[in-house]
Amino acid sequence: MSNEKKNTNKNIQEISSTLFIKKPKNYLNKLKDTRETSRGQARDEEDDNIGDDNIIEPPYNLEALSELVGMSAELPQNIEAMKQNCEGYGYNLISTVEEEDKDRYKTAIKEEANRVNDFFEYSSYQISFTKTRKNLRGDLESIGNAYMEILRNEKGLIDGFEWIKAIDMRLTELDLEYTDIEFLKYDSSTKTYRVTKQKRRFRRYVQVINENKIFFKEFGDPRIINARDGKVVGEEEYKTSKENGTTIIPATEMFHFSLINSQSVYGLPRWIGATAAIVGSRAMEETNVSWFHNKAIPPVAFLVSGGKLTKGAVKRIKEYMVAQTKGLENYHNALVVDAIGSGTPGQLEKNNVKIDIKELQQLKEGIFIEYDKENRKKIRSSFRLPPIFVGATDDYTQATAKESKEVAEEQVFQPERSDFDFFINRNIFPALDVKYHKFQTKSVPINNRKDETDVTKIQSESGLSYLESRKKLNAINEIQVDEINSDKAYMNLPQAVALELLKTGAISLNDTMQDLENGLIEGVNLDNTDEADAEIVEQDDKDKSKTPVAIMGLSKVSVKTIKELQALVKLTRQK
Repeated sequence: MSNEKKNTNKNIQEISSTLFIKKPKNYLNKLKDTRETSRGQARDEEDDNIGDDNIIEPPYNLEALSELVGMSAELPQNIEAMKQNCEGYGYNLISTVEEEDKDRYKTAIKEEANRVNDFFEYSSYQISFTKTRKNLRGDLESIGNAYMEILRNEKGLIDGFEWIKAIDMRLTELDLEYTDIEFLKYDSSTKTYRVTKQKRRFRRYVQVINENKIFFKEFGDPRIINARDGKVVGEEEYKTSKENGTTIIPATEMFHFSLINSQSVYGLPRWIGATAAIVGSRAMEETNVSWFHNKAIPPVAFLVSGGKLTKGAVKRIKEYMVAQTKGLENYHNALVVDAIGSGTPGQLEKNNVKIDIKELQQLKEGIFIEYDKENRKKIRSSFRLPPIFVGATDDYTQATAKESKEVAEEQVFQPERSDFDFFINRNIFPALDVKYHKFQTKSVPINNRKDETDVTKIQSESGLSYLESRKKLNAINEIQVDEINSDKAYMNLPQAVALELLKTGAISLNDTMQDLENGLIEGVNLDNTDEADAEIVEQDDKDKSKTPVAIMGLSKVSVKTIKELQALVKLTRQK
């Protein structure tokens, strides 16, 4: 478990040979184990190679997994795609207050939003919250595990997060005994949290660096744990140690994210099934590089017949094979063989010497191209990502690109974001006493102007107001806009109506819905019911232009139209 200095000169065979460290299980004996459930859970973990301090060894060499990522030509871009699209666009705070109650809680909603935004802004003093999340995602996709340290202030309130490198972390066995805890559940009817009691079994997490161990307790564990040895410390013992100056350092909390592995408490990267493809492609690349530097077959040979080699030719051939065929600088060197004609001593004429040039078999250029291409597909399919996310194709049209992004958003990215959102909403927000909001990770923003125009046009023609349109936009995965509340008339009326009223000056940007309602009957004689139309009371042009019904450019307007417009305004205000 020590993190000694890595040998950067390892080849793929050395790394892959250290990847599998888990001992074979005797499943037959395991099936015959009839011990009680709570003990059985602990026994399951004992199959995972229990070491000192009850530390469970992972089923795979985490360092080897990490090195495979660094040596692969395909894994890094898939992991980067997951990091950016799952974690890279920030978050929204979505109000959970019903529409009819928003005015009542208006001040509290705003203050809470400011408080929560400030918390995430300073959740880490070294990197941003988004960067913390991307680091966690990187570990999760690389080795199947990620760890976030939860920091609390002197009052015991959550004060921030820290990303801890997963390669250094180990898990201990679950405690055999249960611990009483208090769990906060949100009551939406009263906008408060109520405390419920539960029993849970906890484990410890251990950071191991050069054989030095630092223990962390599991998030939510109310007990005092010694960070030096992972043992439980009683409150009296801890209080006495502080008075005596004894060095008992209380462990901080840790939250473990993992890609679930049914055979271990550790997670496994989603690409583990494509390990052979990763190793094979890397071995192919190393073979090609080795060929360029160490090839032992010259490109051509000169064959001499009807004669014999001159003195020293054999020695020269050997030296050539050793020194002049290796390396890029000797790639096109030719082997030259000289000879003299054969004949008997004293013979005046020698036999004719025939020299043939023969091309020797070489490593075919691109011999592994198809093999590597299939391996890349296997690796990418383990992430379920379309090729466009890793720059693997250039034959996409706008339509196919859009479809690929939508499928990835729906099937891959959004479910991953939802998992993190659940963690924040279920674990962090109750501890922060967040009552009026829920956390929602932002998705990829729309950057297609045509789509934006189409959405705006549809909403405008459907009679939605600007405020209603913003709410609808938040329901679309690709678009996230901040919610706002306003009593301005142009924000609450159907967009087409509001635009026409603004154009004619019947309303201004500052007019409220109450102003509009009051102005609807200004200058209109509703008592004239003998005629089909209600005449506008004769006023000067300046006053008449302020009357909303004057936008129709008529001196008369039906009573029915006026009353319908009044009803529309009242209905909108009630919403």
